[in-house]
Amino acid sequence: MIKINKKVSLDFLGEEYADSYVMLSAIPLREYEELSKQAKEIEESKDNQQAMQKMVDLVKARFQSGSVAQDGKMVDLKVEDIEDMPGEFFINVIKRLSGADPNA
Repeated sequence: MIKINKKVSLDFLGEEYADSYVMLSAIPLREYEELSKQAKEIEESKDNQQAMQKMVDLVKARFQSGSVAQDGKMVDLKVEDIEDMPGEFFINVIKRLSGADPNA
């Protein structure tokens, strides 16, 4: 199986994060159908907490590395740090990872 990593800029968090990023393993086409099915089920249930947890789990499972600006210096991210990120981080990373954001 071919594995593609995708570098996602965190510039959407603000100018001070222009050099910040996460590196994630891309979602292979063979997994899209199941992920789409799960997303539809969550959307229909209108369970926002379940939807956010699914995004967190997906990002954590695909996380490879990252670096984020903190107090004027770049700090390496670990998978344990992911849950400290704001909700906006997960929404934008999922959009970029899935290809839903054409500007990514």
